[in-house]
Amino acid sequence: MSGTADLPVSSAAPFRTHRTSIVGHVRLNSVQFSSHVQVGDNKAVCPQSDVLAVQREIPVFRADEGDFADFSIFSATPPWTPAREPVRVFVCHADPAIRVRSLDVKAVSVSSVLQIGANRCVRAVNRTKHIRMLLPRQEDAHAPWRKTERQEEVTGADAPPSVSG
Repeated sequence: MSGTADLPVSSAAPFRTHRTSIVGHVRLNSVQFSSHVQVGDNKAVCPQSDVLAVQREIPVFRADEGDFADFSIFSATPPWTPAREPVRVFVCHADPAIRVRSLDVKAVSVSSVLQIGANRCVRAVNRTKHIRMLLPRQEDAHAPWRKTERQEEVTGADAPPSVSG
């Protein structure tokens, strides 16, 4: 799957800002998985992260596993919430600058945005499919694998090649 998506950015009003971002100190431990850190203004940020997480009790993986096309979640259109009514905003900035003395962040992860500045539109998308494959227990001897509480059932078109059949 491509990392791009058709994400409309409203152009009803021009995007203008006359503010400057002034940052004294930022301590950031980790930025991961299609996340953004920005100091300053931006018109639109559209981070997207697609993750297929497979966990097995016996860690054996085949090279032909892990095709996003095998799972419908990765091709589904995100359920964007449409704007229901126009919002009128009046802002009066007493200071022409955005001032941050110090910022301490442990992590920015999975299609998220840390921004000090103005932004008109953020459309973040994260699609994660978790598959847990565990060895059968005594009472589940007929099942080739058992699912954990957090795993959704893997069936039909959503089953990876090594699970189906």
